[in-house]
Amino acid sequence: MGAERYLLSEGDAITMLRGLTSGRVWRYPVKLYRLILLLLLFAPKVAWAAGNEDGVAVIIGNRDYQSIPNVDFAVNDANAMREFVVGVLGYDPDNIIDLRNATKAQMEAAFGNERSHKGLLWRYLDPQGGSDVVVFYSGHGVPSLEDRRGYLLPVNADPNTPQINGYPVDLLYTNLAKLKAKSITVFLDACFSG
Repeated sequence: MGAERYLLSEGDAITMLRGLTSGRVWRYPVKLYRLILLLLLFAPKVAWAAGNEDGVAVIIGNRDYQSIPNVDFAVNDANAMREFVVGVLGYDPDNIIDLRNATKAQMEAAFGNERSHKGLLWRYLDPQGGSDVVVFYSGHGVPSLEDRRGYLLPVNADPNTPQINGYPVDLLYTNLAKLKAKSITVFLDACFSG
């Protein structure tokens, strides 16, 4: 049985939250602080601060880019998500892969690459499939005109050649789908307008 997946993306985020009882999906455009409030109210199957010892999170805040404008609030957003994951979802702080200003090598180490999905995240998971997984990324995203794929942009990447030095969003989803987990929730706070 596959893990439940909830996807949030596009700039300020478009949330898709599954209702606790009806199973319907609602869409809301929100800012990050509103997103956290919505999660507090509607997040399904959450161990509210009681502890979720098998929960694992990867939190990335990419603010300080080398060749393009910075993303001023990326680190603040990542810090807020970390507080939410620990304080509300009850994740053990030792089960959080917390990256600030991540390079491509660090992102591949966390999520794996095209050859293997067995990165740090895979190693942190409960081998029996009992982990809830949260992935949060705040930073630049960029489309490639060459291969028409979306990329998360590491801080040391050239935005003109993301197919060479970016981290492909579809690879992220492919590698996450290979994980044995109870649930997987992905938050992408990135603009892909180019």
